[in-house]
Amino acid sequence: NVVPSKKSESRLIDNLRTYLNTHSTTNSRWLCRNMNMKIGGWFRYFSISNVSYPYTSAARVEEYLGYKLHKMFKRKSQRKSRICNRGVYKTLVNDYGLIKVTKWVKLGATVNA
Repeated sequence: NVVPSKKSESRLIDNLRTYLNTHSTTNSRWLCRNMNMKIGGWFRYFSISNVSYPYTSAARVEEYLGYKLHKMFKRKSQRKSRICNRGVYKTLVNDYGLIKVTKWVKLGATVNA
């Protein structure tokens, strides 16, 4: 079984953290588009059909994104935003096109080796 290492997973999370910290005031669609490129590229690199199993890493990344995005949108305004009330990660996935990482990995967006 081939799985992404903890070190590479932590590098992805660090990369997402710095991106979200530096782009916290950008448009939500633009934010989702750029995060899709980062997340999708990382998981495409680690996905080989019938060989690799990146689902556990996907679950951890999704959990981190849910926490970090909620914290970021909560900090954006003193009043709660509509996105924050409905669940930030869920809203960004459904309305703004952010990749739902675990679903995307399960569907098998893989590279044939």
